[in-house]
Formats: sequence, structure tokens, C-alpha cells
Amino acid sequence: MELLQSTLQLARDFRATAMLESARRKRWMHLLEARRHTYWPQAQATSTIALDRRVRIGAGGMMLRGELIGEPQSISFWIKWCPDADPVALEQTNSHMRWWLAQHPRLAQSVSQLLDYWSGEKVLLIQGVQGEPLGRSLHRDVPSRDTAVQALARWHRTYAQIESAGSDQPSTLCGDEVYRSKDGHSCVHADRLIERRIELATESADRLAMAGCTKARQWADRYDLSGLVSLFGSGVSAGFVHGDFKPDNILIDAESFVVIDWWTAPRISWPLTDIAVFAANLWMDSRREAADVVWNTFARERFPEGIDARDQRGIDLLGTMTCLQYLAMRAKSARPVDRAYGRRVLERLLTRRQPIGYVDTSCKRPRVI
Repeated sequence: MELLQSTLQLARDFRATAMLESARRKRWMHLLEARRHTYWPQAQATSTIALDRRVRIGAGGMMLRGELIGEPQSISFWIKWCPDADPVALEQTNSHMRWWLAQHPRLAQSVSQLLDYWSGEKVLLIQGVQGEPLGRSLHRDVPSRDTAVQALARWHRTYAQIESAGSDQPSTLCGDEVYRSKDGHSCVHADRLIERRIELATESADRLAMAGCTKARQWADRYDLSGLVSLFGSGVSAGFVHGDFKPDNILIDAESFVVIDWWTAPRISWPLTDIAVFAANLWMDSRREAADVVWNTFARERFPEGIDARDQRGIDLLGTMTCLQYLAMRAKSARPVDRAYGRRVLERLLTRRQPIGYVDTSCKRPRVI
């Protein structure tokens, strides 16, 4: 399966590489050369800039790796090209990131930095970082992985509890579901957010049913949806949210980590949605044992007192809806491997005995069941 996925990724990258015409490459090289001492003040005059030939398909755009080659050491960077993106949204990304870096420099040390935004090219220039995606590391034993995951959980607990303050906060930073309470705290209308997610999950189930997974419409049978909407209400504390907090967006290097794909964030919303995305992606991973260990390591550090019953129900519901959206996205493909994968994961989703994000605290190293 991993070999097949790698082959399909190479095919997608080949098509993306063909889309990047030589004239555009030359323009990017010109921009890099003209601004090299702004991006890399320590660069020597003898250093050279090189771009890879291969373009890689990433979330929301195409990624091209580059390198500043010279002394005392080479520096890597990424060009994220978003040809179909809304220019206004990209400009918001730039302003949000600049604000966040200025307000929270300590937390920013664990995030790959945005070096520049080329508005005319729809390009984000991103600092290169060392590490292997956490999700890709699950196929082998990594002794330092638990330590890195624990550090990640502590980082998430910290940034998720930070509220914005000050008149310089970008007006677009908060989602529609966020409001300021009478005592000045940022809160979330979690009920409204869940209702919107339920609508999206229902649409995803319909698309899966049309793709042949007719059981997908049964996803809500195990829930009292109206009761869950009422359970969370509108007084939930807000915090920073990544938006796509999945294992492949976490790079680990020995005992340290770096969060990537942060350039469309931060947003102020409901941090539990990040945790649900993390739990759901691990739950769907075929390397069950390793994925279970990573989740339990993260959950025990993220929730030192344990996950309370309300949060557990929220993680399960939000995680289930995350799974449905992912499966519906894969169902768009006509490839038999995607259809087979979708049916297999959907069957497991509908028949599972425990909620997504469940932690068996009776075990020394609890596992998700």
C-alpha cells in the first residue's frame, strides 16, 4: 500500500512539474536574487540559489524546494505556489502570520516561518526546516518519537489557551463563531460550529453514497446530534487553531518538532477541533499499533488530568466528521484503491466499539480501541 501511494504521489508531482513553465521559474529566481539579503542577511556574495526540478503537490497548492548554497552552511526554503487561491485570502494569511510572530515569538520558534508573500505570483516563501513528517515515521521504530510528541502536546496546550488582545489584532483573525464576552474573554459559539460541521458531514456522506458507499448515510445513527449541539452551547473558551493539525503537518527531528502548514493560520476558534483532526487522522492510519501509541502519548500529555466526558464526546463527533470529509475527498477519484480504502475505513467507522480519541487508562501505555 505504501509503495502504491508513493507511486501515485510521484505521478501527481510529475503533472504539477509540467505545469510550472520555465518563464515562471525565471521570474522566481529573479525575485530571490533581488531580495536574497533581505531574506538571508548572513548570506555571502559567493552563495548561489538553486531550485529543484520537481514540484510537489501539497495542501492548497504546489511546493517547490529551493536552497541557498554557500558558507557557513546551506539554507533550505520552500516556494508554495497557490494558483487557484483567492488573493485576498493569501493577503490575510500574510498579515495574520506577521501579527502572530510579533505577538507570540516563543511559540513561533516551533513553526516554520513565512519569509515573504509575492502577491503577483500567488506565492508564499517559507523557511525550510529539518525533520520527517510524524505520519510517515509510523512504519518504523523511532525511539525519540514519544518525547517529540509530548513536547508537541505541551505546545498545543499552551497556544490553544492564548487569547488575542490589543487593537492591532487583524479583524479577520476570528472566525464567525467567535465573540467577546462581557468580561473581555474570547469565546466560541461551539453549537453553531458543530451545526455547520454536521451539514458538511451530511454532504460528505451523500457524496460517499453516490460513489457506492451507501452505508455512509448511517454515520449519525450513533449520535444524539441535537443533544450534542446543546451540550457545548456558546460559552466555550476560544484559542488559536491550526485548522489542519494532522500528523503529516508535524515534522519531528530527534526529540524536537516543527509545525508546518501554519501559513493559513492562526485563527481564533475552538481548539478542540485541532485535537479531533489529529485523533481522526491517527485513527484512520493503517499502522494501527504505532498510531495508537502516538495518540495516547499526545492525549496523556495534552490532558494531564484526563479527557473529560464532554471533550471526549466532542473529539469523537468532530473526528468522525473529519473522517467523512477525508473519505469523500478520496471518493472523487475513480481509482479502485481509493474506493476500496473508503469502504474499508467506513465499515470500521460505523462498527467501532469505542469513540475516536478513546484512551484506555488501565494500560501502562494505553491504546486506542
